[in-house]
Amino acid sequence: MLALATDDPARVRHVAGLRELYERAQAIRGSGLGLEIAAYTELHRFGVTIPKAISLHINDDETVPPQVLVHPETHVLYVLESDGRHITAITPEGKILWHRNPFEDAGLVPYRVTKPVIRYFAFMKDNPQKIGIGFNSSQGGLLDVTTGDFTWQGQD
Repeated sequence: MLALATDDPARVRHVAGLRELYERAQAIRGSGLGLEIAAYTELHRFGVTIPKAISLHINDDETVPPQVLVHPETHVLYVLESDGRHITAITPEGKILWHRNPFEDAGLVPYRVTKPVIRYFAFMKDNPQKIGIGFNSSQGGLLDVTTGDFTWQGQD
């Protein structure tokens, strides 16, 4: 059962609409996961509690310390931005080679957390042409240093 934090009529109407959206998305299960998470997050912001509805941790404002990797041969910089989602490749001369969001590029959906951010960011020991990426959601994969293409490897 949903519990409202206030009886403000406008808020009650808005929350009712969000609740309907959430329930429709929940009924779809799977194909509407992104919609379900968005509705749940919005309801949470309005002070609505849905006990045990989704086992996702809400971390929408989470950031990470920016990180920089320097390729040992080309000296290209790979910068992980503080939003924890964007990576930029920059030549030693300062030219931007590419700017990517691996999570969105791979078409991933949130898993365990509402906003997966990159926690592991390192060159692969056996192949410096790939950067290993691990999200705080246990999702991960490999980023090609030349193109910025991300290959999802799975989640646990």
